[in-house]
Amino acid sequence: MKTKPTTQHATEPTPAYAFSTFIKGRPALQEIAERTKIDTTDKTSPGLFFLKARLALERENPPPYTEDQHILMMSTTPLLARIKNEQMTRKEILELQKQILNIRDLAKAPQAEHQKIISALLTALDNAQRDFENWITLDPAGISAAAQDKTHGEWMDAERIRTQKAEERAERQRQAESRRKQFKREAEALKSEIGDSLTSIDPNHPDIDHAAIREFLDWHASVWRVDPSAPRNVMLQGFPGVGKSRALAAAAIALCESDGRDGIEWVTGWMFSDLVAALANDKRGQASKSLKALAEAPVLFFDDLGSVDFTKARTSRFFSLIDARYRSARPTLVSTNCSTPELKKILTEKTESKDDAVRILRRLIGTTSTPLAKFFHFRRPQK
Repeated sequence: MKTKPTTQHATEPTPAYAFSTFIKGRPALQEIAERTKIDTTDKTSPGLFFLKARLALERENPPPYTEDQHILMMSTTPLLARIKNEQMTRKEILELQKQILNIRDLAKAPQAEHQKIISALLTALDNAQRDFENWITLDPAGISAAAQDKTHGEWMDAERIRTQKAEERAERQRQAESRRKQFKREAEALKSEIGDSLTSIDPNHPDIDHAAIREFLDWHASVWRVDPSAPRNVMLQGFPGVGKSRALAAAAIALCESDGRDGIEWVTGWMFSDLVAALANDKRGQASKSLKALAEAPVLFFDDLGSVDFTKARTSRFFSLIDARYRSARPTLVSTNCSTPELKKILTEKTESKDDAVRILRRLIGTTSTPLAKFFHFRRPQK
């Protein structure tokens, strides 16, 4: 039984918790911590403590006014009326104003006392923060504790990064596995669309050119899919029944399993013929949409080109299809029983001129100086 290898990690260094040591000998800080209810355990961060303590003190509300305080404040009203309405000497007015101020101070005493306490605590907090900075930079004990905490903090940061990267790797693996399963399902759907007769290759079938199939599939996997400079179009040519369609189907399914179905369209000569015919009946809307999808598909697999006789309408639509894919540099992989001269002859018969047929082929296979297609020739094995 195989055991899963374990990853060895560095032992966690022991922190000194410098701030906890510092705060224990300072009653003012302990009072602030109790008053603001801020945690002062060993893992307390100094910067966070000072920040939270200052905010808590500044936001602490003074005690509410009591009924006695309100009564005391209201007792100044008659005194103010006397100053306003009675004839008094300047000395009498000053004495009365002094009395009013004393009453108001007495009424506001709890709030004033609260503010005095807060101001004293804020001053103590500022002094403690300054003292702590001096302690960890000037005092040997503070310097040693701060260095020990720094080592522990760096270790914790490294552990967080390691854990985060491990989680990211695991998430990527989960996503990759999810995509793999999704693409597998999509490949199975594509197999059903293509048909069982083309998605299986009998290794003992006497008429199939297994060497040509292996050559094409190896090139498709190792060159076409990884080398942008390789010819993007493909022409599988040869006799009927020698495995061209099966090879094309195998390439489409392999591509679907690795990249998903979104970028792949599969069409046969008969299917294309039916789409063109549907443009003349009540199904023209769906047919037009399907033809547009063939033109815009990132990769098009066209099986059995030439299996259905070309008419002028089919030839015109085929030219539109190939022209659109040529102008957007989208690859087209084709299987056909026809040689290139035979395709040229067939197309010439259904176009206005020989030049029109040449234009179609140039957009599909290119020219001698600028080839666009890679050719694979299938032959019936010799018995």
